[in-house]
Amino acid sequence: MRNHRLAALLGLFLGCVPYARGTQTNDLRSLDDGSLERLCSDGDGEACFVRGVRAERADDFARAAAFYEESCRLSEPRGCNALGWLHQHGNGVPEDHARAVSLYRQACDAEHGRACTNLGIMLSAGAGVPADPAGAAAAYARSCELEFAVGCRNLGNDQSDRGAHAEARVSFERGCELGDAAACSNLGNLLAFGQGGAIDEVEAVRYYRMACEGESTFGCINLGAMLEEGDGVEADPCQAVAYYREGCDAGTLLGCANLGNAYEEGTCLEEDPATAYTLYERACDGGEMLGCSGVARHLERGIGREPNLERAAELYVRACEAGTPVACARRGVMLEEREDDAERAAPLYERACDEGSTLGCERLARLARAAGDEDRAAVLEARAVELGGSAGLQPDPDSTPLEDRVPD
Repeated sequence: MRNHRLAALLGLFLGCVPYARGTQTNDLRSLDDGSLERLCSDGDGEACFVRGVRAERADDFARAAAFYEESCRLSEPRGCNALGWLHQHGNGVPEDHARAVSLYRQACDAEHGRACTNLGIMLSAGAGVPADPAGAAAAYARSCELEFAVGCRNLGNDQSDRGAHAEARVSFERGCELGDAAACSNLGNLLAFGQGGAIDEVEAVRYYRMACEGESTFGCINLGAMLEEGDGVEADPCQAVAYYREGCDAGTLLGCANLGNAYEEGTCLEEDPATAYTLYERACDGGEMLGCSGVARHLERGIGREPNLERAAELYVRACEAGTPVACARRGVMLEEREDDAERAAPLYERACDEGSTLGCERLARLARAAGDEDRAAVLEARAVELGGSAGLQPDPDSTPLEDRVPD
C-alpha cells in the first residue's frame, strides 16, 4: 500500500502583535516604558505601537488597545492592524468584526502586508462584512506584492481552491522564497500530484525538505511519505516513520494516520493492527479524514475486530465528502464488490481519480475496459501510473490551517 501523503493547502491565519520594520523600531525597543510614552504623547506613532506591543505581551490588553488606537490615529499602519486584531478577538476592547475589517483595510491601504492578509481572511469568512471572495483574493494578492509571505500562501490556497493550480504554483513559490515553510510544502504538493503542471517528484522532495527544515511539521510528514516510497529520492522508510512519529507526538494528526499505516504495513516496525487502529481512531476523532479512512478500512475488512460494513461506509462517505479521494475510491469498491453497484461506484472512482487517487483511476479504467472503451481505459491507466503505479493508499488532499498567529 502506498502511504498517505499530505496534500494540505496549509493556510490562512493572521497575527498582530510583534514589532518588525526598520531601524527606528529597533532603537525604540531599547527605551523604557516612560520614554516611549513621552514620545507617543509627542506624536510619535511608532513609539505608541511599540509601547502597545509591550502592554499586549504583558496581557494588559486594554492599555495595549489605547496605545494602538493612538498609533493608528498617528498613521502608523501596524497600530491599526494590531487594534484590528484586538477587536476581532475581543481582547481589551469589545469584539467587533466590522471595526476589525475597517482597521485592517486602513492598514492595508497604507501598505502593511500583514493587514492585507488579515483583511483577506475576514472577507473570505464574511466576518463583520458580507463574504467577498474576490475582495479576499485581491487582498491576498496585495499582501503578496508587499512581500508578506503568508499572503502569498493564502493567495495560492485561493487559486488552488478555484482550480487555478498553475497560478497557485507561482504564488506558493513566492511565499516559499519569502520564507514561509507552509508555502514550500504546498508547492511540493502541487508538484507531487501534477497539479498546475507536470508531476515532478524530485522538485517536490526539494520543497518538502525546505519546508521541513523551516520547521513545518507537515513538510516533514510529506517528505517522509516521499522517503517511504522512494518517490523522487532514495527510499528511507525508517526515516519516514521517524517523521511520522515526531509529527504525531507534536499533535499533527496526519502524522498519527501515517504512523498507523506504518504499523499496519510493518514499515520499519513490527506489524501491529491494534496500534494502527488506535492511531487511525485518534486521527479520525480529531478530524483528520485519512485517519477515518483507515478506521473504515479496518471495519470493512474486519482487521483485528468484527466487521462493521455500515459504519465503514459512513466513514468512507464522510472522508470522501471532506476531500479525501482514496476514501471515495474505497467506498466505490464497496459498492461495486459488496453491493454489485458499479453504476454508483463509477462517479466515486471518477472523483477520486480527478483528485489524485491511484486507486480511483485504476478502478475507473477497469470499468471503462469492461464497457469496451479501450482508449479511455488506456488514458486512465496512464494516469494511475503517473500518480504512483498500482497502489492502495496514495496522496490525498486535505486542508489544514498552519497556525492562528503568524509573528512578524
